[in-house]
Amino acid sequence: MWYKLKWNGTVSVTSGVSKKPAGWRAQCLEFLHKEGRLTLLLVMLGISASLVDDIIDMVVLGLNRTRRELLKVAGSSESPYAELAVWGAFTIVVATASVKWTALFDPMAAGSGIPEMKSIISYERREDASRYLRARTLVSKIGGLALALGSGVSLGKEGPFVHTSSIIAHRLMKHVKCFRRIYRYDNDFMRRHMYDAACAVGVTTTFRAPIGGALFAIEVTSTVFMVSNYWRAFVASISALLARQAVYMAHQDWVACCIPRDVCNEFCG
Repeated sequence: MWYKLKWNGTVSVTSGVSKKPAGWRAQCLEFLHKEGRLTLLLVMLGISASLVDDIIDMVVLGLNRTRRELLKVAGSSESPYAELAVWGAFTIVVATASVKWTALFDPMAAGSGIPEMKSIISYERREDASRYLRARTLVSKIGGLALALGSGVSLGKEGPFVHTSSIIAHRLMKHVKCFRRIYRYDNDFMRRHMYDAACAVGVTTTFRAPIGGALFAIEVTSTVFMVSNYWRAFVASISALLARQAVYMAHQDWVACCIPRDVCNEFCG
């Protein structure tokens, strides 16, 4: 096979098979063809997780408002311990409801969820991974987390929401038709990349920190983290952050009504 150098530095084959350098449009189309569905999945993951986080916050705000109303009623009584009794009873009842909700729907949702995701991402639980990523586990996790936070118990939602975001990613890959190719058994490597991005989304929606979410995804992975997965985690995190801000601005007036005026004057200036 003979080669001939042209004046512009390109190489052509005299046998009739010539390859011209692809333009930027062709490269963009090729990139969209390869990464389009994957990017759409990341965006949908971020938006879905932000909506779920907003639902949890609304439930928590509603429970806090109910507790304040009960404390106002208790404050009008003559007993000096009425408010303390109402506070303790409300916390115990709602916290017990959180435990019962989790036990009723799926006990697999109990706990943080980060150890389970570590095992799944590090390929230690390939066979029984779906046990921790079921739809009933998602319902149990959301309800239990909302009730636990609304009860006033001192706990955070970073770990539970990392698990929640991973379940959302799993359900999207399994049930949305255009994403089922990623869910196939022979594409397990890419599926674990999506779980990494879901962990980043969980931290982003909790702390509003997309860069911190991407770094947390590296921390969760106990074996290896592909450099090509950085942008996936970051795209999903940015999508979650933008969606969360949009939802917050949409019902900002409703949230302001749930916060006491004196609290707003003290902390908001």
